[in-house]
Amino acid sequence: MQPRSLEDRVTLLENKLQGLPERVGGVEVRLGAVEVRLGSLESQFVQFRSEVRAEFSATRAELRKEIHDSIDGLHGLHKKLDQKFDARIDAVHAEMHALHAIAMLEMSKAFERSMSLTRTLHEEAISQIKLIKNG
Repeated sequence: MQPRSLEDRVTLLENKLQGLPERVGGVEVRLGAVEVRLGSLESQFVQFRSEVRAEFSATRAELRKEIHDSIDGLHGLHKKLDQKFDARIDAVHAEMHALHAIAMLEMSKAFERSMSLTRTLHEEAISQIKLIKNG
């Protein structure tokens, strides 16, 4: 291929560059619109971030309150259970003391009967010994 003349090359270049200012001007306009749109999106992101931060803070505060309320409820339940448990223990102690008193009374009665029978048997044994001696 033969090298083109300078004149041909300049003509070719002129043809390629024709309308370039209009095309570049259109790009500048489009770039300006993109910059405006990006600025709008940036402000929307900033606003969204602020809203999300506020919502998370509110959610955290609500969750903290619910946790504290639950803990307070558990403490109240614990106190009630302790009171019921203490009342049951007191009732069991009272019943044990009553049963102990009954058992001691019954043992005392049994001991008295046993001693009475022992005296009777002793007296009978003595009288039998006297009979055998005198007999």
